[in-house]
Amino acid sequence: MLPLLLMAAFLPVSQTRAEPVERPIQGLWVWHSEWYVDDDYRAEMLAFARQHGYNLLMVQVHLDESSGKPELAYPDAFRRLIIEASALGVSVEALDGDKDMAMRRNWPRTFAILDLILDFNASLPEGSRLAGVHYDIEPYIKPAWRESQASRDQIMLDLLAYYDQARARIEASQQNLTLAADIPFWYDSKIELGDSCIITYRGETKNLHQHIQDICDYIGIMSYRRRAVGQNSVVSVIENELVYAEEIGKFVLASLETIELADTPQITFHGMGSEAFWTTHHEVVRRLKDRPGFGGMLSHSYRGMRDLHGKRPFVPRH
Repeated sequence: MLPLLLMAAFLPVSQTRAEPVERPIQGLWVWHSEWYVDDDYRAEMLAFARQHGYNLLMVQVHLDESSGKPELAYPDAFRRLIIEASALGVSVEALDGDKDMAMRRNWPRTFAILDLILDFNASLPEGSRLAGVHYDIEPYIKPAWRESQASRDQIMLDLLAYYDQARARIEASQQNLTLAADIPFWYDSKIELGDSCIITYRGETKNLHQHIQDICDYIGIMSYRRRAVGQNSVVSVIENELVYAEEIGKFVLASLETIELADTPQITFHGMGSEAFWTTHHEVVRRLKDRPGFGGMLSHSYRGMRDLHGKRPFVPRH
């Protein structure tokens, strides 16, 4: 049974400002450039997406800085991927992410990269363009996140202001691109004094995830758990974000992990085989498919999914 069969009964959710990707979404993070630079790997990835019901690839943008300023690396191969994927009914989002990229001091470079993405997308043929810009920014990895509440507050403010300005840049381009952001599920739970994700932004005091959901078209939640339901499960850890999405007429995507994690092996399906993964995946979808704020599922990542399905070993070169 293909994964999307259980998802076919989704109800439509409220419209957002841009919606190129058809829901229900089943997305796959793609980090390595080999997957689209190499013709054989690209064909294999697209076949894998079709076989397993993926309709969205979130593909990391790679840079060439040999000239002294950032340029898109492998633009011709990236173009081929988008066009070939579009022909198969698979959308592509430009993926970028780094713990420091939203810090105010890094905005000139980060916005320059966003402008590269927008200019590249404008050069693509109508009907075969990017569906959106997707950020996986994890500032909590920074030591400053844990130094003090004041330093955390500044990090959160910089992050929100970056998303706001990225939204404005995307809308000004008039390219009908979504803006999406990945967040950890625990942005809604850090509420103790001195360990808070509650911040006042533009005059409103809310949890960080709520501000991000206000700005973005949708969020992907890193709900990395092996259990679909019950205590500390995928369904339980996304509930607050799901409820807020329904309040504001947007949607969230849950996600499952498949790569090897030496420090937290209990949250990944690595080494468990594909059946365990799809069993949890299907159960999450079954439980949430009638919720208007549930937009689908994400899988992290293509490399891990290949491993689960016994594909040939991959050796990264780029």
